[in-house]
Amino acid sequence: MRKAFTLSLLGLLVCAFASPAAVIVYKQRIRFNATGGGTANNSVATGYIVIDPDTADVVSLNVLAKWKFYGVQVWQEYQWDQVRPKRGAQSTVITQSRVYQDEHFDFQNMDCGFAKGKNSTIVAGEFAYTIPKVFTWRGNSVYPSPSGEATFETSAGTLVYDAKQTKICNGFGDTVDSAIDRLKQTYVVKPGYSERFYQ
Repeated sequence: MRKAFTLSLLGLLVCAFASPAAVIVYKQRIRFNATGGGTANNSVATGYIVIDPDTADVVSLNVLAKWKFYGVQVWQEYQWDQVRPKRGAQSTVITQSRVYQDEHFDFQNMDCGFAKGKNSTIVAGEFAYTIPKVFTWRGNSVYPSPSGEATFETSAGTLVYDAKQTKICNGFGDTVDSAIDRLKQTYVVKPGYSERFYQ
């Protein structure tokens, strides 16, 4: 299952009736703090997030230099919503809430979090979209440590619109998947790094 979300975003997007595929690229920097299994670890994920504004698909390309690995993560069980304040610009909120069986232990992993930003206008491909140029991310997760004990993790950071990579990827007519692959091969794959596969 690739995703579970509401398409309330599509009513927000300003585009033609039928448009070619477009993608929007964000640079990410997320800090993680994890405690469990008798240890505490801090790490930072950089890389990219690619959004298809017409289908609302979201895919992350995560790079953790501390551990020398990278991975492609397809967002699952999330939804898009619009938040209208009393005054000022509307915000877009992407909320994720997921519970799933761990593949190594008898343990129910739990992920929850949200990305929120004030709406702006971004041109991707041939059309303009109303979507934030900056998202703020906050999240919490519970998963097993290498010994199988519970680990609690918090995460916080930002996703910042990358105009250069958005233009390049749309110039090649990329989909979300081909944009992620282009970014991975061009900027991420380095000697000594290994790829991590997410559930």
